[in-house]
Amino acid sequence: MDFLLAAFVSFSALVFAFLTVIDAVSYRDMQGNGSSSHIYSHSNRRNFMGKALVIVPAKGKDISLYGNLKSLASQDIKNYKLIAVVDSENDPALKEIKKAGVEYLISGADCAKCSGKVRAIATAVEAYRNFDVYVIADSDITAKKNWLRKLLEPFSERAVGISTTFPEFYPVRGFWSDVKHVWGFVGNSLMENKRTVFGWGGSLAFRKGILDKKGMKFFKNSKYSVSDDIPITKLARKRNMKIVYVPEAAPIVKCRENIHTFFEWATRQSALSFLSSRRQALYGMGFYGAEVFNFISGIVLTVLVSPVFLIFFLHSAIRMSRSYKRSNVKRMRTLLIAGIMPFLFLENVIAASFLKEITWRGTVYRIKKGRLN
Repeated sequence: MDFLLAAFVSFSALVFAFLTVIDAVSYRDMQGNGSSSHIYSHSNRRNFMGKALVIVPAKGKDISLYGNLKSLASQDIKNYKLIAVVDSENDPALKEIKKAGVEYLISGADCAKCSGKVRAIATAVEAYRNFDVYVIADSDITAKKNWLRKLLEPFSERAVGISTTFPEFYPVRGFWSDVKHVWGFVGNSLMENKRTVFGWGGSLAFRKGILDKKGMKFFKNSKYSVSDDIPITKLARKRNMKIVYVPEAAPIVKCRENIHTFFEWATRQSALSFLSSRRQALYGMGFYGAEVFNFISGIVLTVLVSPVFLIFFLHSAIRMSRSYKRSNVKRMRTLLIAGIMPFLFLENVIAASFLKEITWRGTVYRIKKGRLN
């Protein structure tokens, strides 16, 4: 028994040390280092003088769709055009689009196995080829007046291929809306790390050259074509273009979730992420498994051995503190939810790894041999 306890203590200590090192490395990587940082600073901004096309793929109804469209149409710069794209004249979103006075296209790009969103973006880009930068805006985002200006400013630097941000999931009502609010902070963490930054398709600006003839073919027909942001991110990296994160451009996504809609959404996000890299699934299982083990071993060893093992909760305390600091919704349950997030993340990663199909805006996509069909 003493040997087993010693082995358990030793292994628990190793897991705690592993998480501590990860915390330290992540914190170091999140720190900017002047002009080479991927996190854009507006302290020395230069306005982008080119033309931008803002594309809003729309399908069905979102919370406050009319208000979202009006926010996109009322930006504090003038050199841009806003266009919505729908699947058909019968789409429920079209009533709100017309009410908001936004121009629209009917989606019709030629791509057999791409998602509806990819088809919509391709339709707009192919219809409007004379813009310098294209911006993808999800129909569920509410943008601040300066959202577009801040998203475009990084393109004054020629090396920048993608400018992106990440939203604040604002809970409208319900416990699971608060869970989604906290869940979103993992996206902020990924954006802040130069190794893991990615283009988020809800607010993503990219240079015209990314979707040239060759790039458009990859965008519409690769195994990643169920997603818009994965192929655009891969094209930018392949061409050695810089991906810039602009936190000040973060929009708001209002959410009204229940347990079913939350887990469907969260599992879909992870499944799409794993489509880009299966290594992320293995990393997620290992990292969140370590967090869960560390939490449980902290309880067990504190109760059975010594209060000194309360130190194992240091990692949880740091994570909870960071989540509360990020949050604009200062509630006690924000802290409590942050404490249980590793359990939810681990479940989410495991479920996504074994997922056979996902449902996205009413369309079912089957996962087969590393791609969605």
